[in-house]
Amino acid sequence: MKLQSKTATSGHDVYSASMRLDILPLFDRKYSQVLDVGCSTGNTGVLLKARKLCDFVTGVEPFEATATIAKQGLDRVIEGSIENAIHEISDESMDCVLCLDVLEHLVDPWRVIDELGRKVKVGGVLICSLPNIRHVSILFNLLVLGKWTYTESGILDRTHLRFFTRGSTHSLVAIEGFEVEEMKGNLGLKSRILNYLTLGILRDFLIGQHQTRSRKVAQWRATHV
Repeated sequence: MKLQSKTATSGHDVYSASMRLDILPLFDRKYSQVLDVGCSTGNTGVLLKARKLCDFVTGVEPFEATATIAKQGLDRVIEGSIENAIHEISDESMDCVLCLDVLEHLVDPWRVIDELGRKVKVGGVLICSLPNIRHVSILFNLLVLGKWTYTESGILDRTHLRFFTRGSTHSLVAIEGFEVEEMKGNLGLKSRILNYLTLGILRDFLIGQHQTRSRKVAQWRATHV
């Protein structure tokens, strides 16, 4: 399979079409069946298969143009919102569910991630990434300059409906039956230097994105059916 380099238009700018190399360290082993929520053009799924980290990738993509491109590389693509598409996915059918910069776009990410938990097999994982609203750039603009300006992409993307800190990210992914195994954030060169000089005190303010891996350790109770 080849990575797609096409850009979808039709009023939808694809800023998530790149390969998500940054999430590879969260794959501690091969996960056969992967669900990529908000798969965009499917490049991350293609990458995972090329690295032999999975066998089959199902993507969910709300935009027709990007879904069409994703269908060229993924095994299955469900076109539509995750709120609607989730009913087309069988319970406990997935070894890994990816929510990479998706949950902040949803009206009710708590309900969606709760339902996604049902789709994961016991022993499977939920891997998420969420922007950090506590980043120094956001706090400086708000507290010092008095600005809260939405942008075309980034932490204050104009399509973001929900905002998360490290603590609220942990609460979101710590759903019933899952254990949060890993929570990390990547730092750029300048941020790494500043983090070193400040002995790690400012680390939470320098991370642009929190990345998590939660493992399903128990089945859902009957009360959730």
